[in-house]
Amino acid sequence: METVDTIAGRSSRPEAQEPATLVGTVQPGVQVSRRAWSLAEVTALLRDLRAAAPAPGEHSALRLLSHRIDFVVDLTDRRLAAGDVNDPAGSKVLRQARAAALELAGNGPVGLVHGDLHPANVLSGPGARMVAIDPRPTWGDPDFDAVDWVLEGVAGPAVLEQRIEEPAALVPGMSPRRVLGWCRALAALIAVPRRCAGRDDAETRFLMALADSRRCSYAAVRRAARRAPARGPCGPYGTCRPRWPRWPCWSRGGRAGR
Repeated sequence: METVDTIAGRSSRPEAQEPATLVGTVQPGVQVSRRAWSLAEVTALLRDLRAAAPAPGEHSALRLLSHRIDFVVDLTDRRLAAGDVNDPAGSKVLRQARAAALELAGNGPVGLVHGDLHPANVLSGPGARMVAIDPRPTWGDPDFDAVDWVLEGVAGPAVLEQRIEEPAALVPGMSPRRVLGWCRALAALIAVPRRCAGRDDAETRFLMALADSRRCSYAAVRRAARRAPARGPCGPYGTCRPRWPRWPCWSRGGRAGR
């Protein structure tokens, strides 16, 4: 069984107090992506991972979160290139995503980050407990790990606000503003490949708009969530036109900020 200390680059001695499990053998080991999950379950997982995480050690073998960001953006670029995709607008958004994510990584708290925490990398554990597997561990902002769960299935600002607010109220140290910042920075990594593959559903349009809303403050998103209709005069989910890259109506009037 692999533990948080092992992931952090430390040895877990038998005589030491056993830390909380990050990766382990779970029977039957059903991926959470294959069943319905609740935000309350995810909140408990995020809280447990933070509670078990050690502080950065002098001799840790882990890299910083910035290396993980460069890797995932480069991987997205390579996949698009391999598919012979020529999308200057998408490439521009990916460059913006890299810059925004690296800025967040450079000015935030430092803790143990799973690095690839999404429903396919979490198993149903004993007593309905979630167990994270297959980490890509780094030192950086733990709020990074919330992004896939917050953005899963989201196609409008009201759901985005709920997905951010609920765990942030219960997970010590989680910042709603930083989670939103990570969502804006990383939304392009989900949306650009979908757009290049021809997807034009409401979720993809919202993610593309979110990726291009870097100046929209968290307060503006909250205001928008309270006034945005399911289908407004500008188009589905508040987009000014049915396709990206036009600015989303819900961010109009929003002031710059984090």
